[in-house]
Amino acid sequence: MKKRILFVCMGNICRSPAAEGILRSKAEKAGLAEHYAIDSAGTYSGHSGDLPDPRMREAAQRRGYRLTHRARPVLDEDFSRFDMLIAMDERNYDALDRLAFTLEDKAKIYRMTDFSSRHDYDHVPDPYYEGREGFELVLDLLEDACTGMLQRDGILTETRRHKREQIPAASEPKRPTSHTAPLSTGKRPAPSAISIFHHSYRGRCFEPHQCKTTCTPAGRCTYPTPLRIARH
Repeated sequence: MKKRILFVCMGNICRSPAAEGILRSKAEKAGLAEHYAIDSAGTYSGHSGDLPDPRMREAAQRRGYRLTHRARPVLDEDFSRFDMLIAMDERNYDALDRLAFTLEDKAKIYRMTDFSSRHDYDHVPDPYYEGREGFELVLDLLEDACTGMLQRDGILTETRRHKREQIPAASEPKRPTSHTAPLSTGKRPAPSAISIFHHSYRGRCFEPHQCKTTCTPAGRCTYPTPLRIARH
């Protein structure tokens, strides 16, 4: 079943169409396009029907992204059509929160920077009145967050695990064996292989099957994020 994602900024001509194009490109390159349905929209309808800002298209093109989305406003039915509505900044987040009808709708709203791992920004700034550097910064932030989204979903982790399982056993390094039980140190043993990604968000476990001993039956993770999780 596809995960349906809607990226949201104000005019839907800079940040959100770029996020749409970046995530779609990363998913396609990883062979994961069938896992996602991706779109973008704006909280302001003044640019409806327009292509993304030429400066954003040019900056994205230099990185290999082709932005062809036509701007549209956020619609009421988007809350039922999408699993996640991801806001670029606090203003967009508040606008979506006001549009949400139910608590279930509100639970679908996220901030783009919630998925970042390499940058400390708490929002993706609007580059509309900025120069070239502003658009490059936005693309840096969006690339980071889109990679984080794929990792949080566990899809990249599962794909890499599948590839490792296909490697012949003869090519794997031999591990020493010992029949002597290790001395107890009172500390949690370090895993020999780990997957590094943000494990939970708002208390919801993204990979309950990977930490059965630390998550409740309801899937609520007892660990904070980010978390290093041993691969099983």
